[in-house]
Amino acid sequence: ALQSISYQWARNDPKAALQYGESLPEDNAKTNFMRNVVSQWANSDFNSAITWVKAQPEGESKNQVITNLAYQWAQNDPQSAAAFAQSMPAGTTQTNFISNLASSWAQNEPSKALAWVNQLGEGDAKNRAAANVLGQWAGNDPKNAASFVQNMPAGETRDSAMQSVASRWAGQDPAAASQWLTTFPESNKKNDAYSSLASEWTRNDPYKASAWLETLPAGTSRDSAVRSFSNQMQKSDPEGAYLWAETILDDNNRKNQVRSVLSQWMKNDSKSAAAAVQKSSLTEEEKTRLLQPKK
Repeated sequence: ALQSISYQWARNDPKAALQYGESLPEDNAKTNFMRNVVSQWANSDFNSAITWVKAQPEGESKNQVITNLAYQWAQNDPQSAAAFAQSMPAGTTQTNFISNLASSWAQNEPSKALAWVNQLGEGDAKNRAAANVLGQWAGNDPKNAASFVQNMPAGETRDSAMQSVASRWAGQDPAAASQWLTTFPESNKKNDAYSSLASEWTRNDPYKASAWLETLPAGTSRDSAVRSFSNQMQKSDPEGAYLWAETILDDNNRKNQVRSVLSQWMKNDSKSAAAAVQKSSLTEEEKTRLLQPKK
């Protein structure tokens, strides 16, 4: 009810709505109310809304409102928003603001947004912002976004961007995205990219996804892709999900995935699953726990 009131009140008299909001107890309801009012106000009178927010005392409520406003600010005056972002104290609020700003800015001017992100200092804020900008770019032009990432200097920022582009590209052309990923060295972000790619491809075409898995060389990236494929297939093809899980190279990851698949399978078809449990690579103790769960 309070959320509905905030939208209606903000349209008619945002200053009065905000004055009321200040009287509310310091909790999530107040933060949401203030955020909604300022967002509505910004739609009709952006400059006044921004001026009001800047004048507020520092605190969690202001941080939440500012972070939420980054999207609209980028649409109205991205250069001003960028200058404000760099005047903010380092921390979670600044990182979230920069991330939201970059994502919104990239919708209209990806090259300008990227130029701004590139001059940021190294760190989580830059990594997330670059990933957001290039993810937006990849949604419209994955090949050029991928080419840009490939020419970035090696490091965390490029790794984050690589994962973001691959995830977006996977929805359009997973085969091309998978081929592009082979040009990068092994890393945690590449593993994540393979996982996202496998998940997206399996949802759309599990047969082609499984054929792709057959071509991958052994390694952590393949393990990530197989684990994701196996997770997606648990309900529709538990036997296939189990058999693929058994091909994971890393011992701990393989056992965890095999246990996960067999546990779910036992709940749905205990007879068929029990036969697979007996043949599995799990220890005798682990097999017993699956076959005779505690009541």
